[in-house]
Amino acid sequence: MVDIAEMIVDVLERFIKNISLTSSLRSEESRRLLPVLDEDGLLISLDEKDLWFPGKDDIRSVEDGIIGVDSSSRVVDTPYFFIGIGAVSALDRIFNRSIDCPDITLLYSTIYTPDNISDTDCKWLSLVPEVSIDKNLLDFIMDRGFINIRSPAGIEYDHRYNKYAVLNELRLMLENRILYKLSEMGGWSRILLIDGPLYHTPSLFNLYIEKSRPPELKPYIDSWRILLGERIKLLRRLIDKGYRVLGVVKRLEYSRLLSRSTISSGRYNDLNDHAYLTITAYNVIKKYGGVKPFILGPFKLSPSRSGIDVFISGVFDKIVYYVAIPRIKTMPTPNNYIFYRVESASHDMGDIGVVLADSIGSGSAIPLSILLVDKRVKGLSRSLYYFITRVLENTSIPLTYDSMRSIEGYYSG
Repeated sequence: MVDIAEMIVDVLERFIKNISLTSSLRSEESRRLLPVLDEDGLLISLDEKDLWFPGKDDIRSVEDGIIGVDSSSRVVDTPYFFIGIGAVSALDRIFNRSIDCPDITLLYSTIYTPDNISDTDCKWLSLVPEVSIDKNLLDFIMDRGFINIRSPAGIEYDHRYNKYAVLNELRLMLENRILYKLSEMGGWSRILLIDGPLYHTPSLFNLYIEKSRPPELKPYIDSWRILLGERIKLLRRLIDKGYRVLGVVKRLEYSRLLSRSTISSGRYNDLNDHAYLTITAYNVIKKYGGVKPFILGPFKLSPSRSGIDVFISGVFDKIVYYVAIPRIKTMPTPNNYIFYRVESASHDMGDIGVVLADSIGSGSAIPLSILLVDKRVKGLSRSLYYFITRVLENTSIPLTYDSMRSIEGYYSG
C-alpha cells in the first residue's frame, strides 16, 4: 500500500533533482487564452412562434431522479512546472447518490493500492514541465496512473503547450470518463443534466481551416478531435440506452448564436446571447407590464458552421431552447432575469419540461441539480487544491507569486 502524498512528493522531488542538469524554459506566451470560445454554429428556427410562455402543463415529473454532471479545475503554478487539478461529479439529488472522480477518501488515507494507482480511468492531475527533463523521469511519471503528462493526442506537455488548453482537455477527459461510467451502470435515473454544452463546438476548428491549417494549432485540433469524437459516441450510447441527456449553458456572453440566427434578420449585429436576451426581456416587460418566465425556441443548432463536422464523424444537430426566468416576480427590470441555454439531441418537448421541473418546479431559476452538483464538484476540486498545496509545503519547490496569492486567498476564506 502507498501513501499518495508521498508518491506526489517523490515525483516532484525528482523534478528538482533533474533541474540542476537543465535550463528553465518557462513560457508566458503559453499562458494566454487560446481562441476556442464556444459556441459556433447556425441557429435555425423550428417554430413560427419563437417566443412563448411556459405554463404548468409544460412542467414534467422528475420523480424517478435526475442526475447533474459537472467538472471543475484549479491551478498551482511554479517556476519549474504547471499543475492542473481537475475533478468531476455526478449527483442525483432526489435519491442522494453520487460519483466523484477522483474519490476524495483515497487521498487522505494510506490505502491507495497499486490497482488504484494504475487506474487510468481517472487522471485528475496534469503536470506540464517548464524545464527540459530526462525521458526516464517521464517514464517514471507515466507509471503513476492519476497523472497526465501527455495530451489526449499523445503529445508530451511542455513549456510551449497552452495552459488553457491543458485545463480544457483535463475537464473534458474527466467528463467523458464519468459519462462512460454512467452508461455502464444500472439502477440510476435516466435523465442527465450536464453543466455546459451537450458537446462543444469550439471556434478553433474554423480558425484552423481559415488560416490554412497552421501547424501551431494542430496539436489542439488533434486533441479536440479525440475528445469530441469520444463525447459524441458516449452521447449516442447513452441515448440508445434510453437516457435523456441535456446540456445547460449558463455563460451566454461567450456565444453569439441568437444575433446570427434566422430570427434576428441582422438586427443586432453580432450581439452576444446574454445581451440579446436582455433586450428581449425588456420588450417582454414593456409589452406585458411585468416579469414572467419566457422561452425562445426550439431552434436547430447545426454544427456545420463551426467546422467540427470536417474533423469528426457522426456529429448530430442539437435542439436548443433559451430559458429566461425572473429571480423576483415583483422587480420589472431585465437584470432581474436569469438566462441559460438548454441543448438536446431530440425535438422532444419533454426535454424542456424536465428543465422547468428542476428549476421553476423546484423553486429555483437555474436547475437545482446543476446548482448542487456545481457546489459539490467545486468543493472537491478545492479539497484537491488544498491537498496539493500541502504536499508542496513538504518539498523545496517554490510557487509563483500569483499562486502564493491564490493560496493565501483560499486559506483566508
